[in-house]
Amino acid sequence: MFTRRPNFDELAQPNGNPPPELPNVSPAQPTISGNQSRLKEQPVQSPTAAEGLVIIGKGTTVHGTIGDCRKLDIHGVLQGDVVAEMMIVREGGGIKGTVQTDRAEIHGVFEGTLIVHEHLQIESTGDVTGEVSYQTFAMQAGARLSGNIVCNVPAAAASKDAPEATADEHPANVIKTDLWSTSSASSANHE
Repeated sequence: MFTRRPNFDELAQPNGNPPPELPNVSPAQPTISGNQSRLKEQPVQSPTAAEGLVIIGKGTTVHGTIGDCRKLDIHGVLQGDVVAEMMIVREGGGIKGTVQTDRAEIHGVFEGTLIVHEHLQIESTGDVTGEVSYQTFAMQAGARLSGNIVCNVPAAAASKDAPEATADEHPANVIKTDLWSTSSASSANHE
């Protein structure tokens, strides 16, 4: 479209004066206008500070797979499979799928297969349904848990003398239940 370079001498102002000269600024040292002290006050985040952080915002629905995630924070809805170091499902948020994580904190709804290598915490507003395995577990009054629940004993805690056993050999490690809350489960036993 443009085949020739513009001649800046031809672009003179209507009064016949040439256009003002542009300052000679090298790209390595840009000129900063305004309050430079304000720029110094703001901390500069390293690019690695947010690496591996996935946030699904409220009102957002995502279908897909999330892998090798450092932290997954769900305020909306996720349908898919996840591999993460830490997963938080916020109140009002939900996930349906298969999740493998080191730590999980559930304030919202989870449905599917949840494999927690370390600690699972279900808050009072949490509702978990499906196949669940964990190493340590905490559940607040009012939380709901339903499905096949397996406590995975860490290898260090297992007896060195005893041969390794599977959940099928020790059914006490497998809980098939429908727990509505820690308070309602204990009151149901007293009726």
